[in-house]
Amino acid sequence: ETAVGGGHRLVFAAPPQHGKTELTLHGLAWLILHFPGRRHAYVTYSLWRARSVARKVKRILQSAGVVVGGTLSQFDLPNGGQCVFTSIDGGITGEPVDGIAVIDDPVKNRREADSAVRRETIEEAYRTAIETRVHEGASVLLLATRWHPQDLSGVLVSEGWEYINL
Repeated sequence: ETAVGGGHRLVFAAPPQHGKTELTLHGLAWLILHFPGRRHAYVTYSLWRARSVARKVKRILQSAGVVVGGTLSQFDLPNGGQCVFTSIDGGITGEPVDGIAVIDDPVKNRREADSAVRRETIEEAYRTAIETRVHEGASVLLLATRWHPQDLSGVLVSEGWEYINL
């Protein structure tokens, strides 16, 4: 409830198929309903996955009576709000976030997480294309399965982000 305006930095870790994405999508829809006009972002490991999630969020919002325009990559919401859905490699360049930025599973699997090059690419994408677009007061939520101690979750926790590990 305090994500918009609270400036939270939270890493949430849970095993695969634990329901973290489904819960988060409903939370994102709730924030869109309760904070009209805000701009949000949802970032995950691939554009295909981001669009799949966008379809789910669109259905949730439509069932709540929210008119959603735009594309699966960028929802246009009432009162000037928006929600961008993209991949970690696609970033959110040019798209401000004054609501919440959700980074959901920035790595696809253990193989990606075990690659030092891929971990570095993901951290660089976070630092240059996501973190720099998040306005003061907006929150960032990273939810992921922990595959490697030096993944983005581990890096951000070592920097003092709040950490919830199920």
